[in-house]
Amino acid sequence: MILAEVSTRHVAEFLELWIAEGKNTMAGATRSVLSDMFCEAVVEGRITLNPVEKAKVPKIEVARERLRIEVYNATRAYALMVPSRDGFSTRYRST
Repeated sequence: MILAEVSTRHVAEFLELWIAEGKNTMAGATRSVLSDMFCEAVVEGRITLNPVEKAKVPKIEVARERLRIEVYNATRAYALMVPSRDGFSTRYRST
């Protein structure tokens, strides 16, 4: 396909392949790369408009929770009580 013939519809259909598989992060990354590529083509005068600009940005949801400070502190306190497996005593551990 010739670069100038790529439309927003082509980009949207291509990104939909990733979105349909639940890979929104990959779709977002792909959209970003395509956008950069077409921006360069605009700068070089090969095309007049970036077809990626109007393509819908996939919604990316973070699926993991952040570690709460209470859980971190409890884990660290426990780790300091457990004997070291590397042969060093706990006095060499930073506190």
